[in-house]
Amino acid sequence: MYLATSRVVWRGITSLHVRFVHGTITGEAQRCSVNQGILRLSDSVIWKQSHRLMRHSRNFNDAKFKLEIKENIFTVPNLLSVMRIAISPVLGYLIVYEAYLPALVLFTAAGITDVVDGLIARVFPSQASNFGTILDPLADKCLLAFVCVALTVSNLLPLGLTVLFMGRDAALILMTFYMRYTTLPHPRTWQRYWDVKTTTVKAVPSTFGKLNTALQLALIGGTMCAPVFQFVGHPLLQSMWYITGISTIASGLSYLVMKNGFTYIDHTTPNSNHQK
Repeated sequence: MYLATSRVVWRGITSLHVRFVHGTITGEAQRCSVNQGILRLSDSVIWKQSHRLMRHSRNFNDAKFKLEIKENIFTVPNLLSVMRIAISPVLGYLIVYEAYLPALVLFTAAGITDVVDGLIARVFPSQASNFGTILDPLADKCLLAFVCVALTVSNLLPLGLTVLFMGRDAALILMTFYMRYTTLPHPRTWQRYWDVKTTTVKAVPSTFGKLNTALQLALIGGTMCAPVFQFVGHPLLQSMWYITGISTIASGLSYLVMKNGFTYIDHTTPNSNHQK
């Protein structure tokens, strides 16, 4: 009797223990299943976000953020460059209507502003900007284009030389637009392309390019002085046509072939201004 009772009690205890263990294991399995589901969901969300980010990069090996740096373009040098662009058509008008002395004075003033804006940018770092490295030569090219066309209309400068000057400058401007497009981080939109506060490329004029610009300015300045001081058609002035024409072709080819007139500004990490 005692032995039978002990067996019944032992079976009951064993059954309760088995049920307890089974319940514990079942609960743990359910919790593990829930955790695995959460992990799968998290992995899915992370993968989708990563895929979206990497889809906008050039390739999967280069999937990193491109930080865009906004710079201050409202500086004194940039203002002087805009002023040179604004007076360019006025200068051309004065030359066409044979107001050579006022045109010479205005051209000299424009040349002074060109020197002053570069001096300000070098002395005061806060006034320097990457956009200014593009705007300054663009203003010079705009000024020279109006003056050269006006001098050609007035029969003071050969047509072929004017076409050569403007062709070289047009090629460099188109190259600037192309460099801007290729260096702009994704997504490339029309609005971001024309956002001049986002700097991606910097113009770096070569020594040969600076020499050619000096020769062009000397030729145009001498040509504008010719009707004022009565030496139109002087042999020295005509020899300058050929010298400047050769230097224009050589400098244009050096920019287009060597592509050394621009520097790509890489902002892949915060507070960086790395140039390639």
